Amino acid sequence: MRIFMCVLLFLCIALNAAWAAPSNDVLSRNDGLSVNEFRNLATSLPELPGNIQAIRIFRGAETGKYSVAFTTFSHQTGWQLFVFNPDGKGKFQLAWKSGKLDDTFHVAGPSDLSVFDFGPEDGIVFHGCARHVCPDVFSVLLYVPKKHTSFVETYVWGKISYSFDIKDSENNRYKSILDELVKARRSLSE
Repeated sequence: MRIFMCVLLFLCIALNAAWAAPSNDVLSRNDGLSVNEFRNLATSLPELPGNIQAIRIFRGAETGKYSVAFTTFSHQTGWQLFVFNPDGKGKFQLAWKSGKLDDTFHVAGPSDLSVFDFGPEDGIVFHGCARHVCPDVFSVLLYVPKKHTSFVETYVWGKISYSFDIKDSENNRYKSILDELVKARRSLSE
């Protein structure tokens, strides 16, 4: 965690220097987090289980401000996903956490966390596969900020299962997205 904080601090200093430098380019402060927001994020983070493996910045649902997703991993706590939203007071607060993900996510890495564009907002996708049975057993998680929840589709030797709440008709859109993500992952392994 200390290494991460040092990296974030270095990034803040570098970004601060870049913004202070004269430039002919027009900088849009709406394209991500400002230096102060990065600093506030770093000081707002609680102790997270495992080591941070990936960080993604995405457009939030309610405010249109940027939120931040982290994946962490350790052999004791497995893969976990955390989402932090700005609290309106200059800090960030935990908005959602996955808890320990199923073993069908065990073989994953930083590139397996990505931002998904829903149109007016972004979501987060995370995928991984089960140890020793890749690519025949894997899962894909889709975090939907507007609903403050995630949906999971698991592929096990040709059979598909879903998280229980995705079967509600109001979630058909997310089920279709997951189906496409699983289909794309299967086609990569063929």
